[in-house]
Amino acid sequence: MTPVHKAKRCLLLRLVLLVLLGSSVFGLAGGAVAARSGADTILDAQTLLRDVLERVRLFYITPVETAGLMQTGLESMLASLDAESSYLPPGTPPLKNTGSLGDIPELGLIVTYADGMLVVVSPTDYGPAKDAGIRPKDRLYALGRTPLMVTSLFDGVRQLRQALSDLAANKAVPETQYLTSSPNKATPGGKSLSFIVQHANQTIETIAITPDFAAGAASAAGKESGPAVTVSVQNPNEADGKKGKIVVIRLARLPSDTAKQVEDKVAALGQNFAGAILDLRRLAGGDFEAALATANLFVESGVLAKVKRREEAKNDSDKTDKTDKTANNKNVTNIMAESKRHSKILARPLPVVVLIDEGTADAAESLAAALQGNKRAVLVGGKSFGRATLRSQVALSNGGKLILATGRYLTPDGSVIEKTGLTPDIVISNLPPLGDKDAPSGPNPANKKAKKPVKDATKPAANNDANNMAAADDKPRDPQMERALDIVTGMALYRGQAG
Repeated sequence: MTPVHKAKRCLLLRLVLLVLLGSSVFGLAGGAVAARSGADTILDAQTLLRDVLERVRLFYITPVETAGLMQTGLESMLASLDAESSYLPPGTPPLKNTGSLGDIPELGLIVTYADGMLVVVSPTDYGPAKDAGIRPKDRLYALGRTPLMVTSLFDGVRQLRQALSDLAANKAVPETQYLTSSPNKATPGGKSLSFIVQHANQTIETIAITPDFAAGAASAAGKESGPAVTVSVQNPNEADGKKGKIVVIRLARLPSDTAKQVEDKVAALGQNFAGAILDLRRLAGGDFEAALATANLFVESGVLAKVKRREEAKNDSDKTDKTDKTANNKNVTNIMAESKRHSKILARPLPVVVLIDEGTADAAESLAAALQGNKRAVLVGGKSFGRATLRSQVALSNGGKLILATGRYLTPDGSVIEKTGLTPDIVISNLPPLGDKDAPSGPNPANKKAKKPVKDATKPAANNDANNMAAADDKPRDPQMERALDIVTGMALYRGQAG
């Protein structure tokens, strides 16, 4: 189907949906949204929909398939609710969780839907997209020379997976369709996918990504590339002969056992620390319960998060107020910290800094909000993505499923995260994302006291020191991490822990 035909079909279906929605006839599971009774409203909707479909079938300029129209109509209807609500037809491969529809492990991308196009939530740590130069909030305008015109997140993901399938099957892909790069032995098809991308700063760039099909196969089998939790140690004051080792905890994913991994790896270091840095940059998706369990390691008591569910009395699904009145609201549940899950190593008064950026989304935002809201950490970096919705899978009679928003995660004080994001306590803006190919590299001439390289606690210390020292001058600078080290060191000195 050509882009022109697809655009016409999308317009047609949107008109149908406008008729339906304009008549106030949308309801789920018998719920009423019209002034009249719910049963009458749903019956009217079914009658009108059948009438419109029959007229389209009889009079539209070219023959159409009813099944295809219904599929597109359902996708467009759900996309009008929010970016992630989706219809999954029968036979759709099972999702790892309700928030993983936009995960493309072969590309190392997590995407969402906005304004008829795919938007990058974040590239992943071990995927090819990050190294290729993809950044959080990039808009994917075209795949090669073909515009990426999508009606929903499911539709966009389906188009990307079709392109990947063509390459994996060694199919000859026309230049006019995907505009592939020169042959590359790294992929079965010997080619990469080329995207026209608009960055958040409005610059447009063509970026080629060589898919990692092994990562896709591993993810489908329940295995992921690289460690989810990496723990290292830095001592920025060693040159001055001062004490003050700082533990740096990098989360690349948030699996269900994240809290245990963090606690075990920190405990394995077997030493006291002057402070801790929790790096949540470019961390999207993941398990919300795992995120809050990880927050519980740092917070002994108090509210970690609030969950706001559906209110029957009024429709507030589009509310984007910065704060939410949760007092005496029976639809809001407090998620409390449990003292038995508290880590003695990461307990107060250990100073903590949390690094966030535009790629910090979903469960990672709730983790950061829990520490900030309990005054347990200082947030440093850029404003987070703003995506913290509880989603559920609803089974349908035809074997398909709906992915629907059924709640919102709020900060401990009841502030809304969705579409708003978290504002750091200390904003460091206009910095290239970590791993950006344009980031400055080599030693910082303005910083005479260079930071000691990271020691990975999961590998033998002697080997790490040699390897890290050899690569220190070649590593891209990370000003956000440098600032975080300075802040933790200052806080530790003030509290008498590093001097």
